[in-house]
Amino acid sequence: MRVSKLLLVLLLLTALARPAFADGFKAYQAGRAALDAGRLQDAIRFTTTAIESGELDERALSIAYNARGLAFRRIGRLDAAVADYDRAIGVRPDYAMAFNNRGIANQSRGAYADAIYDHSQAIALDPAYVNAYVGRCLAYEARKQKELAASDCRKALELDPDKEGAKKALKRMGAGPW
Repeated sequence: MRVSKLLLVLLLLTALARPAFADGFKAYQAGRAALDAGRLQDAIRFTTTAIESGELDERALSIAYNARGLAFRRIGRLDAAVADYDRAIGVRPDYAMAFNNRGIANQSRGAYADAIYDHSQAIALDPAYVNAYVGRCLAYEARKQKELAASDCRKALELDPDKEGAKKALKRMGAGPW
């Protein structure tokens, strides 16, 4: 009788010690849902569980790092965001979205040259990536490189004529009819 109680207690403690999501992909899905709902601390916790699970393939792992980077960026932890984007790119060097997101975080840190580099990498990987053109436009604008900024905004509008961020930037620079 005593042995069975001890066994039951050990089983209960083992179950409590396990993460809420034993399956890395399910943890990632919960993290993504939390991110989409604006529950950023939950997003960080769940994506961390997914990352640490060892169960994600390279593609899923890079996406999980990118998602956690988004959550870190949204709570203002820019260095942690950049570190996660670095990890995502390290796992998958062709991940244009991670380069673009790192560019946004670098711009928020005032590292405009790094932001321009990151957005340029995203564009090289995906020449139709509208948000990367807008991001690079904004970084050029911050560096007072109006011609380069306007050129990127025009390219963004060529790809997506309704892109409001590009229209607003051109208007701010006095370089467009908007």
